[in-house]
Amino acid sequence: MIHPLEGNPQTLDTSDANLSLSPSRLTSSPLPHKAALPLPFHPRRQDVSRTLRYCFPIEVWERILDLIEDCYSLKEFRSFSATLAACCSVCKALFPRSRYLLHQNIKIVLASAKQLERFVRSLKALPSLCEQVKDIAIDVDQSSGRNHQSWVPCALLQLSTFKFGAWLCLWLDGVDMQMLNPLALRGWTSRRLKQVYLDNVHFSRFSQLQPFLSIAEEVQFARLSLGDFVTPYHFGTLIAPPHHALCNLTLEGDRLAAAMLTNTSWFKSSIQLVKFTVNGYAGNVEKNIPHVVAIVRRALELYNRSRLLTVQLAGSLRWDIRLDPNGTLDVELWQKDLEDLIPCLMAIFRTISPTRAMHTLRLELQVYLNSEELQLNWLRRQWEALDDALASPANDSIQRYEFKVSRAYMVRDPSELVPRRYPCMNDVIQVLLPKFTSNRAPVDLRCTSCILHKRGPPAAESKDSRRTARKAVAARAKVAAKTMMN
Repeated sequence: MIHPLEGNPQTLDTSDANLSLSPSRLTSSPLPHKAALPLPFHPRRQDVSRTLRYCFPIEVWERILDLIEDCYSLKEFRSFSATLAACCSVCKALFPRSRYLLHQNIKIVLASAKQLERFVRSLKALPSLCEQVKDIAIDVDQSSGRNHQSWVPCALLQLSTFKFGAWLCLWLDGVDMQMLNPLALRGWTSRRLKQVYLDNVHFSRFSQLQPFLSIAEEVQFARLSLGDFVTPYHFGTLIAPPHHALCNLTLEGDRLAAAMLTNTSWFKSSIQLVKFTVNGYAGNVEKNIPHVVAIVRRALELYNRSRLLTVQLAGSLRWDIRLDPNGTLDVELWQKDLEDLIPCLMAIFRTISPTRAMHTLRLELQVYLNSEELQLNWLRRQWEALDDALASPANDSIQRYEFKVSRAYMVRDPSELVPRRYPCMNDVIQVLLPKFTSNRAPVDLRCTSCILHKRGPPAAESKDSRRTARKAVAARAKVAAKTMMN
């Protein structure tokens, strides 16, 4: 375990051109100067440094630093820089690697005008750091109200003057888009970013989102909500420029908001889109069916024009549907909510079938089991409902299937779920879903469970066969005993 330094946590003060360590005043952290490390170290840590420095190769310690970097998110970067400083106090040989990790991927979190001022002053002092800035997050405290967001337009205006490179990810958390003036956004319209992440942003017109929806390869909405406005005409239109770089779009939040956003000219003209993901919150399934159907219909219209689009519908760990360009429909369901999801699945299947012929269905079901094996007489009603949904005329184009049954929250050998009297999971699926599998063939005659089977043939069920087996074992034991005595 790596212990933090004594006293105040150490972060980087961007007000100094040398970027030295100072008591925590800013979440941004370009690199510390070697001479600025706090001395003397704690006596106990000096002993650790002397004993551990030569125990392991430097590659092991550098691997530890790489793992530490993977464990911290963007908003935890302040703790990440303090942890690296603590690592340097344990082993001085880690200092070059720590500087490299901070310099190669600088992450900035701005939450006030003072932090913005120090960050801008630091970049002006060291312009070479601009190319190393990979993430800029503007995190607004929503409890402070709109009056405390006056620095956000100024931040966007000043940041647009720096050349950060094409790998920049811009995060806007809790920003009121109504307060951004066109002058502050003009500098971003000609840029190309890697990702734009809009989390719980407030807007009253789609045009307020326009500058951020066409400048990045990936756009992700989190906690997307329309507020008190429920009529689509209130938000106006959203028109895409002739050439925009959007390839990956993720909408997470209210299904109504996602349906309204997909009904804009901006979405309908995004023929270069490669992946479209809709992740909604768990709620009333019947209430969301019309919105889900509308999203699927508009996504399929775009799907038929692009031929490269992968559509994914997720529902907060309840279901996951993926439609890829090769004509494969991947469905992942959770047994706990299976009955509630059947109507929505039927609506999605009916929407897909007239537009796109799917030839392969891959279904994975997460089940809750107390026993080691899958009981075929367990939840019979749910299996019958799923069988009727899959065997409906809407799925007549499906000719092949592949089913997987896995245990929820547990990683186990798939062969453990196969009942003893069945050699293959395909046989189990044919018993559970007889209507759907009657005129269709599995993708692989030998499923993964067959390959991983290490069990012998099915055990005999009758008492006579068990008695015969015990006699055979006893006879072999007697022969072995006589051989040892001779």
